[in-house]
Amino acid sequence: MAEAIEITKDNFIEVVLESSIPVLITFWVPWFARAVEDKNYTDQLVDDYIGLMRITKASFDDCQCVADNSGVSGAPHFVIYESGVKQTEYAGYYTFEELQTFIDNYLNP
Repeated sequence: MAEAIEITKDNFIEVVLESSIPVLITFWVPWFARAVEDKNYTDQLVDDYIGLMRITKASFDDCQCVADNSGVSGAPHFVIYESGVKQTEYAGYYTFEELQTFIDNYLNP
């Protein structure tokens, strides 16, 4: 199983803004168990969306500038970018199935 790409301030432009396909960013914090669970869900999605959506994660604590740029003020928080522009977002918890539905609804409106 592949892992989601870890977003940093150094790779945000290349991985997210310059991506040729939509990008999901899962913002999480390492000190909150439920947010860690959401990060783990993100890792499980990578293989299901190869070529359709780039699946990424960003530690809210380690990547504050990316969170600020995305208008994110807490975790867990899910943001979808396409063509370098934030398209949609969800703040709060998702089950694995709800996260899949969030992505699928975006890809197949």
